[in-house]
Amino acid sequence: MKTNLSRRDFFVRSSAAAIAASLWPGRMFADEAKGEAGEFDFIQVNDVHFTDPKKCPPWFEKAFAAMRESAPKAEFLIVSGDLSSENTDMELGGLKDLFPLLKIPVHVMPGNHDTAADGDQSHFEKNFPGALNYAVEHRGWQLFCVNSAESRAAENTKIPAATLAWCDDNVKKFDPKKPTILSTHFPLGYAIARRPKNADALLDKFKDFNVQAIFNGHWHGYSEMMFHDAPVTTDRCCSRHRSNHDGSPKKGWFVCEARAGRISRRFVCAPAELLKPAKDSAGY
Repeated sequence: MKTNLSRRDFFVRSSAAAIAASLWPGRMFADEAKGEAGEFDFIQVNDVHFTDPKKCPPWFEKAFAAMRESAPKAEFLIVSGDLSSENTDMELGGLKDLFPLLKIPVHVMPGNHDTAADGDQSHFEKNFPGALNYAVEHRGWQLFCVNSAESRAAENTKIPAATLAWCDDNVKKFDPKKPTILSTHFPLGYAIARRPKNADALLDKFKDFNVQAIFNGHWHGYSEMMFHDAPVTTDRCCSRHRSNHDGSPKKGWFVCEARAGRISRRFVCAPAELLKPAKDSAGY
């Protein structure tokens, strides 16, 4: 679904209300960055839910090959959470072992399925050290990968206080003028299902930044709204084991192009053989 809330409506309903669109510093920064930011392609995917050590590897081998074929010049992959289904070392490690097939860096963050009921994320941290909250720079762009999962809960959640504290300590170290990408597992777009109660508190950390795209997962379906000039999106899942909340039979990923300080994206559907429901499918 595409949510056509105006920018003004979104500001009124979020912590960004205090900044008029015409005064948003990021707009000026975006214009300044047009001639400075590098150009490159990348892929974004969410909710892959590795489950079975025998059935999943051949499925993901085909999915990863299709990803690379759809974006042969992609320079990295973003996985916006839910790498596993039951938060086990077998699942997380099994997917990690397949990432080298992509032959590009992979930037991950945990989802609620990568988190225990009490909030423990030690299995995720063991397999992906330093990947709870972090930022990387790439060709003049900034990518923030942020942990939005507080527990195994799927709704009525809050972004962890530790994440907001990390942002307070680290976001200020980066240049607000540079084009910026933000990725979390839980959706940040206003009025999107399963949005954390304190999503605005996270967006507020980036209100002065030249944010060009926000990628989310968790709600398995396409949605889009705007944060300033940046599309805030969720996408269909790309999982052998899970299906979509919006009823779509499609599974796939975004191929994204960064050009002149802006991002364009297109959805790529996985090959037909990967769309067949698995016999052990868990539905949503």
